[in-house]
Amino acid sequence: MQSRSRRLVIWLAPVTVLAGVIGTGLWGVPVTGGKHTALAQTVARASDSELDVFMAKAVAAVNSRQTTGLKPMTVQDAPGLFAWVPEAHETWQGATMTAPMAGETPGAITNHQAMAETLAVFHAWHSCQSDGDHVYRLTHTNQGWQFGAEIPETETLGLRVRDHNLHVTLNIPKKTAQIMDTVQIERTAETVPAFGLLRLSHDFQVQSVVLGGAESKTQVRFRQAGGVLAFAPPPEAKFVLTLRYAGRLDNKESDYIRDNEAVLCSYWYPHIARLPATTTVSVTPPAGWTGVAQGEPTNETRTADGAKTATFRNEVPNCFFTLDVGRYILTSRQVKNRTLTVYQLHPDAELAKSCLDTLTAALDYYERNFAPFPFHRYGIVETNGAFSGALEAYSFATFGPNTLPDLLPHELAHTWWGGITPCTYTRSMWDEAFAEYSDDLFTRSRHPTAPRTSPVYPMPTKLLRERTKMAQDYAAVPIIHAFDTENNRHIAVGYEKGRQVLKRLEAQLGQETMLRCMRRFFNEHPKGEAAEWSEFEAAVNKETREDYHWFFAEWLERKGVPVLKLAHVSSRKEGQEYIVEADVVQEGSPYRLQMPVLLETSEGRPVLTTAQIDGATTHLMLRSPAAPTRLRLDPQGEVPFAPPLNTPAGADPTLFTFAP
Repeated sequence: MQSRSRRLVIWLAPVTVLAGVIGTGLWGVPVTGGKHTALAQTVARASDSELDVFMAKAVAAVNSRQTTGLKPMTVQDAPGLFAWVPEAHETWQGATMTAPMAGETPGAITNHQAMAETLAVFHAWHSCQSDGDHVYRLTHTNQGWQFGAEIPETETLGLRVRDHNLHVTLNIPKKTAQIMDTVQIERTAETVPAFGLLRLSHDFQVQSVVLGGAESKTQVRFRQAGGVLAFAPPPEAKFVLTLRYAGRLDNKESDYIRDNEAVLCSYWYPHIARLPATTTVSVTPPAGWTGVAQGEPTNETRTADGAKTATFRNEVPNCFFTLDVGRYILTSRQVKNRTLTVYQLHPDAELAKSCLDTLTAALDYYERNFAPFPFHRYGIVETNGAFSGALEAYSFATFGPNTLPDLLPHELAHTWWGGITPCTYTRSMWDEAFAEYSDDLFTRSRHPTAPRTSPVYPMPTKLLRERTKMAQDYAAVPIIHAFDTENNRHIAVGYEKGRQVLKRLEAQLGQETMLRCMRRFFNEHPKGEAAEWSEFEAAVNKETREDYHWFFAEWLERKGVPVLKLAHVSSRKEGQEYIVEADVVQEGSPYRLQMPVLLETSEGRPVLTTAQIDGATTHLMLRSPAAPTRLRLDPQGEVPFAPPLNTPAGADPTLFTFAP
């Protein structure tokens, strides 16, 4: 996925009021923040005024990015409890709700209600693979309401979504989507949780929840606050909920409906912890439009007005789902019994051919080096919306303007890294590093670089500027904690530093061993479960029969990059040779590095070697048949490192020029 910005648009659909009143609202009625319909305003007025004032004050503190204002409002230490606030990039809204408890029945007061929990929700619209809404338990003390512990998005409360059956109806003129999702849920804990939480975009308002399929009449108690739905779970270990919800989709970067296309790719489906699930998606677009969803097309039916209902089934459990619908012009090619298709909003035969050529080559390379492609088709879908990058969907991908065919290899690589081997983006974005590295592998296989002994290298001043900026970009967070594709600092670390680190591991292991490690990681990972960096480390250790924890600890668990400089550089002539000696000095905790070192000479015959750098100081000795002119560390910019902070402007401490 590529990064994108966003703005917030909310539409509140009509809702059905169910009987019974408890806590801060009506049973079955969403409690929302921000702009309200008349019905929602009635619900808000029914809430506790003290709680409303408390929540308004908290939202103001969050949007000012000041955790100090939250400290007296919490039962724990505010800077730790609200650590996400300084990094937030949304304008947040707030809402509270009393969670419906397991065992309750409509119209009846039970013992559970005495224990009912009041929850606070900070909510905003989120693109996929970004941060999510924040849910806190509230407690009433002698000092009034206070925030207790957060229920993080990774907390499942003992429930797991396994399958979705989504039916989508679009109203293009009104830019609305009406969705019914029959969700299969299983309990992963021994006991029934007090309540369950489902999360979806706060663009949608849930109208009803029933236990069982679409025809069921058994209502399930629920509350909605922003993008969080609290419901009373049934006692069964496995159960089905059918949710009906609707919303207006007019966001800037994704989840939008235009005159000739619609893109749904954020949280348009309810989920728990973004964990992988299988899907069936059925959509009925207007006549002349084509729908594209994940997996395989299963059937297509026509309505009386000529519109076609298309159904897709995806048996590969994924964390993120996309539905694209538009007035597409299709260009297809059959390759190895697979249909490769370009979906264009405006015909461009040359671009379509270039895309299919790139896709064919990349698909062949990835299959040979990773594993067989699991689908019978792959789609390249064009969007004209303000979609600044591209987004994988494993059997297809969505591409914004001016991204084709360049981003194709990256998005296709996500089929293996992020798709078959899922990534939730709640802890890290390891799959973006793998997709970037896979793109790099593919590019090198098609366009081998010049031999490393070539005298043509990047300009030193440009490389120095890049290193200085890199040091700033990579200082924010370790790779294992970069998870948010809307945070520019996370993007720099997760994508580019991640790619560089995997390439450093390749330099350590050799490309063939590196590919074997990737295949072991892929093959041994439990399908349908989310993966993390630690599994890849284990695969490397098993494949190599060595302990590479030192490598992963240095590159994944630390912020920033190594800090290096040359010191004590000297040269002397001994017989027909010149001897050059120097120290490579590391600041801070030293890394173990394989460092390319270039010695340029007066005869234009460079000496290029790889030095093993370890410890605070590493001594180098190079021999040359000609007089040395310049000594450079990592002349091609292969190793991520930075000069010391106190380096004078314009000076490069990793480059030494010898006196004539």
